[in-house]
Amino acid sequence: MRSVRDGSLPTTQRRAFLRFMSENRGRPDAYNGKTVRQIAAFQLVFEKAQTMVGQAKAQDAATDRKLRPLLDAKILSARDHGNSIVFTVTMHNKTGKTIAHANLALTIKDARTRQQVAEFQLHIDRAIPPHAAVTFDMPVSYRLFDNTAAAVKDAASHGALCTVQLARIEYADGSAAGSDADDD
Repeated sequence: MRSVRDGSLPTTQRRAFLRFMSENRGRPDAYNGKTVRQIAAFQLVFEKAQTMVGQAKAQDAATDRKLRPLLDAKILSARDHGNSIVFTVTMHNKTGKTIAHANLALTIKDARTRQQVAEFQLHIDRAIPPHAAVTFDMPVSYRLFDNTAAAVKDAASHGALCTVQLARIEYADGSAAGSDADDD
């Protein structure tokens, strides 16, 4: 702690250390056995990661807003079915082109607690004709969720809440819209 008071710690690290200590007041387990410099470095990396996650989420939301006029996608229900969760998906193609593939970013929340239990990409390989709406069941193995599988299974058995963000649309003619696509 002396390096914080005597000024031997650079200003950026000193401020990061003080932010960490104020956020973790009353939690000695968060800093026991760590040096001031380790705590400051951890806090700077943590803040950078939070910034990057925020930027990625903002970019994902912008992509979703751009794709919504082209495709409306919703999860009507998510239910437990043995070794998998079954999503009832409805998609409405609002374009004049046949959609061959769509990537959706799904967030699953427990309906009872409203806590997020999983977030993942769902790749849909299903042709959707121009100006058509389709509804179908899509089973996804719980193995996809690794260490959150139990929470996802529990949420599914009690009516999981799912939100969808569109990530990418690929058309049958080879063109694409969305993330990493040359938009038409």
